Amino acid sequence: MKHISWIAWVVPSEQRADAPALAALREQGLLVRVCRPGQLAHEQHSTQSPASLRVLQAPLFRSLDELLAEYALSELPTLIVANSAEQEADLLEHIHPGDEVLRGLYPSRLLLLRIKRLSLQKLQPRSDFDERQSLAQAKQTDSKRDKLTDCLLHSEWAALLMQHLRERPPGSCAAVLLLDLDQFKLINDTYGRATGDLVLSQVAAALHQDLAPADHLGRFDGDCFTVLLSRYDHDTLVTDAQHLLAGLAALRIAIRSDSQLSKLASAGDTLKQWLMTSPSAAEPSGEIAVRASAGLSFVGAQSDFNTVLAQADQALQAAKTRGRKLLVIAPPPSTLEHSESEHKAPALPLFEDAKGDRTRPGLALDPLTQLHHRGYYDIRLAREFEQARRHGRSLSLALIDLAQLHALNKRHGFVAGDQVLRALADLARASVRLVDWVARVGGEEFAIVMPDTDLAGAAPVIARLRQKLASTTLRGVDGVPLPLAASIALVELSADFETSAQLLHAAKQQLLQSKRRTEPPSAALSA
Repeated sequence: MKHISWIAWVVPSEQRADAPALAALREQGLLVRVCRPGQLAHEQHSTQSPASLRVLQAPLFRSLDELLAEYALSELPTLIVANSAEQEADLLEHIHPGDEVLRGLYPSRLLLLRIKRLSLQKLQPRSDFDERQSLAQAKQTDSKRDKLTDCLLHSEWAALLMQHLRERPPGSCAAVLLLDLDQFKLINDTYGRATGDLVLSQVAAALHQDLAPADHLGRFDGDCFTVLLSRYDHDTLVTDAQHLLAGLAALRIAIRSDSQLSKLASAGDTLKQWLMTSPSAAEPSGEIAVRASAGLSFVGAQSDFNTVLAQADQALQAAKTRGRKLLVIAPPPSTLEHSESEHKAPALPLFEDAKGDRTRPGLALDPLTQLHHRGYYDIRLAREFEQARRHGRSLSLALIDLAQLHALNKRHGFVAGDQVLRALADLARASVRLVDWVARVGGEEFAIVMPDTDLAGAAPVIARLRQKLASTTLRGVDGVPLPLAASIALVELSADFETSAQLLHAAKQQLLQSKRRTEPPSAALSA
């Protein structure tokens, strides 16, 4: 491959290129340069020795839109590295027929062979390059929205919430509203997916119509919607959230099908309460009355992404527990203050529903580590599990066990033990992606839940945690080094698991095996 001048390895500014992969190429005498997005276009015009081809690592880009925007900047032969079959399929829909998609960087021999194939292409302007560029730009807006409901995709909505939390416009008052359609599965099962899609699209249309221009509506899950509301005060936020829920309660979706109405005739009492028929000799018809439950969480000055969503989700679960068709409001952030120094669970906050009633679903965060606690973990893992099984999605679960915490407490005191627990929690938080979430599920046990992620996608998350544990030096208040050692188990949802408890059991069994192989406490990590 002597005809290759150099390879441009494009990496977003906040990411790092895969060092072993670069080393493997350089061992073959190839010149590889790491470039930042947009830099390559400048290099191509300023150097006498232009790059022969480029490599884009899809997992390092925040979204498909960001990757395609970079892809459209150059007509160089391109190798795109994907981390899953689904991502590979998405990329193949957008790239030039002469470009390559590779799933994973290893084995290195496969990477070298793909680069050799690309290098045999003639570097010349492609007749369809300008069209490819314009199509990529045109698709950016569409690809950010769900095709059925025209709501923002979960990742795009989450990015807007993160932006709001970073910028926190002065004088703004915001809240996150989670809306979940009650008994939606029953509608789907009885009338079929087409009718279910009709319900989702009309619910979304009703929400779009009632929201203010500055609000952001996203589709969080199959039948769950998220809204980022911005108003002048808390009272207005609550009033408008109640208005949205009341609007959905008044919504009637017409269905007109003999086969559908025949299903209604044989439906049980529960479903019949949801449907109102209007018999007509000329045209049989029926209506579905929409019902939804909702949870509202205010965005405070110190709020973070996970906390806001956790409180909204817990409020939503409280609404469903209390009988559905309710708006439950999490307390404002100022009422959630508690003292860590006392090492006691704070008084459980009260949640108000739209009628002023109160319930006690429990605080979402562990007071010591500020991670989700076991109660929240059990509820949400079961929900993630059911959603993954229902929609055929991936789900990975990692269990982390802090090594020899009891011995550490005995030797250095509970203050040191708490310090190590908080350190591990911080490192886990810093290792996960936006879609992942972390919980403290036992005294020294933590969990990382990774939705829409198989083992290949979860491995880099665990690798980051390993690296952080290995490179972190922790000292107690007296300056004595404190060990940061842990065992990790990683499992993936498969057809063998029928409940979330079985998935958790498999992870625990793997964790026990890992602990039996645990190295001495001086090791940074054993897994």
